Amino acid sequence: MDNTLGGGIRLGQITELYGESGCGKTQLCIQLSLEVQRIFRARGQEAKVVYINTESHIEKIDKRLKHISYYRAKADKPFNIADARCLQQHFFDNIYIDIIRHYRHLEMTLVDRLPLLLSREPSIRLIIIDSLAALFRSEDILFEHHTKANTLQYLGFAMHTLCHRYNLAIVCVNQVQTQFSQIYDGSLVSQSMTLAPALGLTWAFIVHCRIKLSKTENIEEHHSDSQQSQIVFDEHKSTTSIKTNVVHLRSLSVDYCYHIPKLNRCNYFIVDKGVFGSRN
Repeated sequence: MDNTLGGGIRLGQITELYGESGCGKTQLCIQLSLEVQRIFRARGQEAKVVYINTESHIEKIDKRLKHISYYRAKADKPFNIADARCLQQHFFDNIYIDIIRHYRHLEMTLVDRLPLLLSREPSIRLIIIDSLAALFRSEDILFEHHTKANTLQYLGFAMHTLCHRYNLAIVCVNQVQTQFSQIYDGSLVSQSMTLAPALGLTWAFIVHCRIKLSKTENIEEHHSDSQQSQIVFDEHKSTTSIKTNVVHLRSLSVDYCYHIPKLNRCNYFIVDKGVFGSRN
């Protein structure tokens, strides 16, 4: 997945993840909030994350975050279980979770609250908004087109300012909407239906990188080590068995990004330990 994205999510940019429900958008965001900490930790630096949630139940995100953070802590080869738990808690403490249910509150957060927080916490390297489209879909009936476009431009300007001023990355989750188009074939007219990113062209011109996540019908076998003992760090007291699971593959593809070839793509799958790229 890193190779497909030209090394990963870049600082100083707004990256959009969009796709249909169930393709792993939130799962990938949760893992990004942990991976950025591991990357900077390997350099002897600290990285913190702001996770803005707009639609999911926070209990589900909290549970999944704790679950994956333990596996990521174990991946750093701690000395024992206590050390792994301590590292897990450190990962978790470095993620600021905010709940926003209205676009006006997001405006206030991007313009006022986040600059204040960043002045006190300069180690924040990633801001996740999951999802931006949810704030507008609930208001679609009330929104006129130009009002929605102006609001998106205002939010986009605030995001660009944060990216460049504080050298951080912003990842925004977007949803999809159904688009109908007519196809003329001589005297016959037919309609085709496609899924396209929500929020329209105004938002499309704001983001630096647009990444599509989608489901596929492909499956593959995934081999994972399962520990038969709770004492997973003592080789004399634990045994390892190889467990084979069949996983459903999803697809990650680049719609556009100035530093990545168009239509770069790879498959990935989601298991208990997180999101992993597939070599198939």
